[in-house]
Amino acid sequence: MDREKFTLKANEAIEQSVRLAGDHGNQEVHPLHLAQSIVQDKENVVHASIKKIGIDPLAVASDIEQAVKKLPKVQGADQYISKDLKKVLDKARDVAQQFKDEYISTEHLFLAILDIKNGAAAIIQSSGISRERFLEALMQIRGSQTITDPNPEDKMQ
Repeated sequence: MDREKFTLKANEAIEQSVRLAGDHGNQEVHPLHLAQSIVQDKENVVHASIKKIGIDPLAVASDIEQAVKKLPKVQGADQYISKDLKKVLDKARDVAQQFKDEYISTEHLFLAILDIKNGAAAIIQSSGISRERFLEALMQIRGSQTITDPNPEDKMQ
């Protein structure tokens, strides 16, 4: 995984997901951890897009956290990325290419989570966020902008 191809916010979300897994005693870092870290960050376009749909992002993050609390706990073992999270990261690269973006951002990661059918996708969808609704809200915010540098959020302000 080439972390240089991720935006600053995407890298922060990945790092935060590892911390969340550690805080919860989870050896595997799952898409659930990544989804929670993305949704609860008030400064990314995913958070803004969910709000635009009319859904409280922090309520979605809370629902995800409840699922995280049910994951197996291990003490003293090294953490690693789960197979499902690896699939999400790979899919996010494909999503970025579809958008013709040069960097993978949080919206690409979030769309990849929704595309890879896993526990995180089910929780997000049960909150009323379908891929289509999210994409529509995202495009209203983002418009036709492409991501051409690692810190696009500064340009959207």
